[in-house]
Amino acid sequence: MSLLEKITKIVGHDTLEVFGPSGSGKTTFALEVVKDALMNGKTVCYIDAERNIDTPPQNERFIYRYTPSLQDIVNLTANLPRADLYV
Repeated sequence: MSLLEKITKIVGHDTLEVFGPSGSGKTTFALEVVKDALMNGKTVCYIDAERNIDTPPQNERFIYRYTPSLQDIVNLTANLPRADLYV
């Protein structure tokens, strides 16, 4: 069973919120979920508010958006691209 399938089994298709102190592994966890989803043919939209990814993966199923301000995030979420997973 893939990581994404395990998460879906626990939370269904609801939002999974991951929080913790700086350096606790939140971004690493998110990137592992992204990697798993891409390996299983899913399309992923990654919204980065902190410039956590210096070089986004070059994959046609990986949609990367850097959104430095709250207003940018609001505007982006109003017009999200079609994806199977939003991170």
